[in-house]
Order: sequence, then structure tokens, then C-alpha cells
Amino acid sequence: AIECSLKLNPMWKDKKEDLPWGEIENRPYLRALNERAIALYDTRRLEEAIKQAKYLIKLNPSDNQGTRQLLISWYLEIGNTEGCSNLLRKYADCTDAYLAYADILLQFLLWKKDDAV
Repeated sequence: AIECSLKLNPMWKDKKEDLPWGEIENRPYLRALNERAIALYDTRRLEEAIKQAKYLIKLNPSDNQGTRQLLISWYLEIGNTEGCSNLLRKYADCTDAYLAYADILLQFLLWKKDDAV
């Protein structure tokens, strides 16, 4: 899917940031990247999935696809409290119930770590 979308616009391959969802012609590539992240996760390649999701958020910071929800759950799954905290800070103005719940889980993980020391 990524190769097919690159045929539509070969310039996407060299993009490092700013590929907004609002420009409809960007959507096939952004969708392909999102599906690739999910496929990587489904094949137990979590670190690669996280890298892909972070890249996608860098390309489309407004995250119209909800990649932040995937990424935050993957951070929680591996216990990456720093990555989780940073992502929550980045989207602090978002009224997403999923992120609010993730924040509660993060606080529990941090409390549990502090309690064990």
C-alpha cells in the first residue's frame, strides 16, 4: 500500500514532517503508514510499530487518524512511562477520553514504581 501511494506522489518518500491530513491527496500515504504501524504491532514487532507511529505523528501532528491512541497504548504495554508522559503533554489540550484513561493508567504505573523502591 505504501508503494502504491508513493506512485501517486513520489515526493512523499522524502518527507520528514508536515504532511497534513487536510490535504486530501496526502491521505492514501498517511493511511498506508498507519496500517503499516498496526501490521508491525500485529506481527509482534512493537519497537518498529512505535517508530512508525512516531513518524506518522511527526508527519501529521494534528493526528486526524488517532495514531496517538495506538502509540500511547503501546507505550503503556512496554512500560515506557516517559514516552507516555511526553505524548500526553503534547496532546494536553485534547479532550480525548482514551488519553484521559491512559493518563490514569500512567499515574498508577508511576505510583507502583515509586512504591516498589
